[in-house]
Amino acid sequence: MPDLPDSIPAIDVDMSKLVKLIDTKLKNGSAPGPSGWTGELLGTLVGDSECSQGLAVLIEDMINGNFGDQAREYLMASRLIPLGKEGGGVRPIAINETFYKLATLYVLSLVKHILPDIFEPIQLGLGARGGAERAVHIVQTALETMGDETVLLKTDIRNAFNSRRRDQMMKVLFEHPELAPIWRMAYWAYKHSSSLLVFENGQYKTTIASAQGVKQGDVLGAFLYALSVHPFYQNCTPPGEDKVRKVAIMDDLNLVGAFKPVFEAFDRFEASLVETGLEMRRDKCRLLWPHSKPIPEELQIEADKRQIKIETGAMTTLELWWDLIKQKL
Repeated sequence: MPDLPDSIPAIDVDMSKLVKLIDTKLKNGSAPGPSGWTGELLGTLVGDSECSQGLAVLIEDMINGNFGDQAREYLMASRLIPLGKEGGGVRPIAINETFYKLATLYVLSLVKHILPDIFEPIQLGLGARGGAERAVHIVQTALETMGDETVLLKTDIRNAFNSRRRDQMMKVLFEHPELAPIWRMAYWAYKHSSSLLVFENGQYKTTIASAQGVKQGDVLGAFLYALSVHPFYQNCTPPGEDKVRKVAIMDDLNLVGAFKPVFEAFDRFEASLVETGLEMRRDKCRLLWPHSKPIPEELQIEADKRQIKIETGAMTTLELWWDLIKQKL
């Protein structure tokens, strides 16, 4: 891990903001972490002035990374839930402690206003207003207006969140001084491994160490991942070139354009993943040929060379929307 920069101002927590986050983000019936605390319980806690002051101190110490390793072990522990994925496989979801969730929501709220400048117009899956809907309409419009050789190539990375190198994620984060309010907490949360608690039929079974990548289910982790791969999305096409439209929903990058520049962008993107911990899963990548005419022989050859399956047929806006949403289920 790179060293935490020294010149980071301490953050003071505004209790009114905490209460608002609890009311709007945490009191939603979400499952609790290992301790059993929920957003609804925190909502009751802040009704008492002394308890609310204690909560503010707790969150402030987490944000500023003031807790030692023993306290960190308790606060960073998560319940591990294995969810089945469409088409087979398991998606490991970490249910974090509610106190940690609140701290991450708070630090991200401090930089929310600058995220569009960092991520848009490519990344629409992280804090973008109407992100999924905008992504669908951008893709649909590109398919209909970019010519009769236009294709849609959906990329897929194997176990993306759990495989990304943490040292590289921190390095990219520290290169953004405008994101300094996040630095201390991100470093504190991911500088060491943390515990993933596995239960079976309500009974504790074992502990797995989360030692690489970020936890799926962690809002801060999703942000760190998206930030670290965003340069790969940007640089897979030459600066200023508009032959390929790029739209990302978190770890899923969609490329739209004539098939030759799309394949060139795909190759650049895949090459950028070397030594990052990430690996393209070509058997899960899909290329859509949305035209009534036959698939060009050259397109078939290039797709076969990369072991990418071609699907045919036009897709409606609704079908595109549902297809993009399924990527995150």
